[in-house]
Amino acid sequence: MKTTASIGIDLGHSSVKTSIKTGIKLPILGGTTIFPTVVRDWVQIANEETARRAEADTVEINGKKFFVGETAQRQSQAETFTGQNRNWIETEQHDALLVSAWHRAMAVLARSENSLADPDQVSVVLGLPASYYAEQREVLLQRARCLLQRLVKPHQDLQIYIESQSRAPLLCVVFDAYGQETGRAGEEETWGVVEIGQFTTDFTLHDRGQEVDAAASSARWVSMIYDRIGAGFKQRGYEASYEMITKAIQTRKVKDFGKEVDINDIVQPAVSEFTTYIMDEVSSRFGTKARSMDGIIVAGGGAYIVGSEIRAKYPNAIIPAQPRFAVSEGYSRFGLLTLV
Repeated sequence: MKTTASIGIDLGHSSVKTSIKTGIKLPILGGTTIFPTVVRDWVQIANEETARRAEADTVEINGKKFFVGETAQRQSQAETFTGQNRNWIETEQHDALLVSAWHRAMAVLARSENSLADPDQVSVVLGLPASYYAEQREVLLQRARCLLQRLVKPHQDLQIYIESQSRAPLLCVVFDAYGQETGRAGEEETWGVVEIGQFTTDFTLHDRGQEVDAAASSARWVSMIYDRIGAGFKQRGYEASYEMITKAIQTRKVKDFGKEVDINDIVQPAVSEFTTYIMDEVSSRFGTKARSMDGIIVAGGGAYIVGSEIRAKYPNAIIPAQPRFAVSEGYSRFGLLTLV
């Protein structure tokens, strides 16, 4: 019997998410993975236990070794994520993240509970922000093929697809977890998507089976919050790493000399500014049409920041149970369609 797998990879600018599914319609144990979007050059680690743990975060690209994820974050004490620029898909850092995501997905499939090591057919679905999709689609496709094709076994058939990032959360409405059509978001329904990422906030409008090009665009991103909070942290002498800022946004506290300090006066103005901006963008793109739409999906890592405000104004707004995985989940559901 031929074994198949669909892997949706969301190479985000703060974290890399994967959703893994099989064509036999059984859940995959550990079917999602996530690691920080941080890459640094490999170095020899003196501590044996730390070095052993770092092996899972080590990849080699064109003969050069890199640390990715948590190991890269810890060893470099990174204050920023990797790839905060438009053309990062053409860098070795992006290559390293993609290869690491592939290895992690293969490790999940090979677990004894899943028994799907080296599946015969694999579909990998990647994506790009709406504003970059037309320009960069072919570049990403060719680069991904070059990287991943050399990693598959001789018996494996690998197919790679590139989707628009803003469309991905809608695929979670169109298809169920096993890739079957739900009958939703078709020719009788109108849906909007707001995908709030670290580097872009993507919008799309699907009007009765057609994507409206005029509404598919990208706006400012969550990093505007990080920049403002980071500046406030530095003024007070706090560590301004992205990891610390992320925790501060969630808890409104920071650890200072072993004690938790309330820093809501730094965090809240930045969150309020971003929330106002996103609300204005949603209004300008969907306008009065929002009332007649079947739903507005609010997804991405920034959904927890502004999702409740969007739902308060638009009762038809939907926040997925795991908004950070909405893109990779949509990709993996789409990938199931390509398995034969």
